[in-house]
Amino acid sequence: MSFQDTLREGAQGIGVELSQEVLQQAETYYRLLTRWNRKINLTSLSKPEEVITYHFVESFFASLHMSESPSRWVDVGSGAGFPALPIKMLRPRLKLYLVEPHHKKVHFLKEVVRRLGLPEVRPMAMTLQEFQSCLPSPGRFRYISSRAWGALPQLINFARQTLEPEGRMLLFMGEQGCQELTQMDLEGLTVERRIPLPTREKGFLVKIRRI
Repeated sequence: MSFQDTLREGAQGIGVELSQEVLQQAETYYRLLTRWNRKINLTSLSKPEEVITYHFVESFFASLHMSESPSRWVDVGSGAGFPALPIKMLRPRLKLYLVEPHHKKVHFLKEVVRRLGLPEVRPMAMTLQEFQSCLPSPGRFRYISSRAWGALPQLINFARQTLEPEGRMLLFMGEQGCQELTQMDLEGLTVERRIPLPTREKGFLVKIRRI
């Protein structure tokens, strides 16, 4: 089965129908990821079906919890661009900031954005603290997402200060991260849902809402 057929089937399994344009974008993205991964560490996954399941389909799953209305969105610790860039393919009206401190990874993200022709995406080679310090007031976001950010207290504090009223943060977490979250002071925020990921055991998409 071809890359596009496998991806289409995987997306249909979570209730997402992909256009031919998105399928082509995803295949171009995969080719770039494979080529660049030989030079810099972008992903530990090598088999196409693994990349499809754990990078693309998981990202598309998160898109089901985001609206298509034009809003500001920041992805923290973007790495190779998951979940943000696959979501952006499906939600092109969202204005996206990619915050990634490693310059080589940001070069990769810029190349993906250019090759895929994604509008209103800004890859930024910054730490989260640097990004927050350069935000214009009030610096509000409708969405914050993160898949691999390690410093949960820092991320919670960032969300508390920058989410719009009723804005959402979407976090990919394991059981340990979920347990850590339950022990934190979420003043101004609340865990709205903890949704099991359909792609893996003991993985969750956690929705946090500003109150």
